[in-house]
Amino acid sequence: MKAILTFVALALIASSGSAATTGAILSVSQKGLSGWLNDFESTIKNILNDLKIPDVDKDGLKLFDMHTFDFDGDFSESLSSDKGIELSSSFKIRLHMHYDYHNGIIHTGGECDFQLKGAELSVSAVLEGDNGKLKLGNTDADVSAKELEPSCDGVSGAIINVIVKLFNSEISDELGKLGKTAILQALNSYVGPALSKIDLDFPITDDFALVRFDVNKVTFTSQLFSASLLGDCVNKKNPQDPPGTLPPPNMPNWDATVGKDLDVQIALSAWSLESALYTYVRAGRLSKVIPHNVIPSSSPVQLNTTDMSVFAPALKLKYPNMWMQLNLTVNQSSVVIIANKYVNASLPSILKLQIVDDKNSSIIDGFDLLLNLDISFSVSVVSKNKTEYLAANINKATFTASLIKSYVGPVVLLPSFINLLEVLVQSTIIPDANKVLNGGFLPLPSSSQVELEESFIGYRDSYLVIGSNIKITP
Repeated sequence: MKAILTFVALALIASSGSAATTGAILSVSQKGLSGWLNDFESTIKNILNDLKIPDVDKDGLKLFDMHTFDFDGDFSESLSSDKGIELSSSFKIRLHMHYDYHNGIIHTGGECDFQLKGAELSVSAVLEGDNGKLKLGNTDADVSAKELEPSCDGVSGAIINVIVKLFNSEISDELGKLGKTAILQALNSYVGPALSKIDLDFPITDDFALVRFDVNKVTFTSQLFSASLLGDCVNKKNPQDPPGTLPPPNMPNWDATVGKDLDVQIALSAWSLESALYTYVRAGRLSKVIPHNVIPSSSPVQLNTTDMSVFAPALKLKYPNMWMQLNLTVNQSSVVIIANKYVNASLPSILKLQIVDDKNSSIIDGFDLLLNLDISFSVSVVSKNKTEYLAANINKATFTASLIKSYVGPVVLLPSFINLLEVLVQSTIIPDANKVLNGGFLPLPSSSQVELEESFIGYRDSYLVIGSNIKITP
């Protein structure tokens, strides 16, 4: 049963965001459907293997303690636009019973087994989105049996074989009714409530942010199950809907060019990545202080007021022989562009060159620069703490700079200072950022029972397509 819940959990996540925005789409193929439903198929087998048939007492024949066992059949799975998920099976099953027969002359009793042949079952369930959560929509089940073949041994058994055939239809109909009732009860009393409790919002960064994949709409075709998802990242304590510089693009439910015969695809928009940048920037979480000791002592240029006075001459006059630091903070207006084989983020930032006053335990501003930082990175999928994450690696970083304000008089030789900054960016900022990004930074819809395998990444105009096969752990 866990597997069908996992199937649902991959698509639907509960929270309070806007239902109008679709930042991500999750789709499950016909092939992927089979793996998720194996566990539920076992549940159906268990139900049919232990059906208790009511006693029959008619014309001197009493059949009692009847129950089914030894289910023998395979399942097939399918999708349809009107019935949603469908399971069907042609199967055989055995029926054990006790009997007592008395017609005035003959009085016999015992127990024997019967073979129920030509039996068929079908189960269907439609999944719907309801305020960001999944609910079970229309469900249906049908169990039918065509022929009850008695096989009691002995003389009395032969008599019972003849008599029981008279009740063939009655017993078969009763078995079908009970089977249908039990399967629907399992769907509505267990699966339905369990789905309503699923909450796969992903807290990240020590519970600061929440990645939300609220469901907007669920659709079925004969080939796919698809869920359009919110797919944003907000401050957990103050979940403002991020505007994003770009609106979410129109994304297809399935991209046939990304891998072949895959179980699942996740389309993730540039808007989703922008929402994370917006949230972290607004909270002041995208900043870094670069201390003087990141520069090797063997370097001819040190981060102190003496050496930096080459760029701001008044530094060594106002603050002689003092260490300095760089304070980099990303601005709010950040743009993410996804194109051919790369993701590009434009990160306008403020860089402050600051004096470290150890004597007075204070930081003094020297001058401020506006950096137009552009980074390009590739993405991959990694597993961490039983959750699948989108990981990244910065491949290239470039920037331009201009002076905003100086607190120490004129700033000269700005191009030379930019060259020094470029060395620090390549040697310090990018490696530190990659340590975080390589390990996974954005959770993907998944659960502890699901592992994405053989993932393929497709870079499309304004969105990523992540195609994978699935490994299910019951």
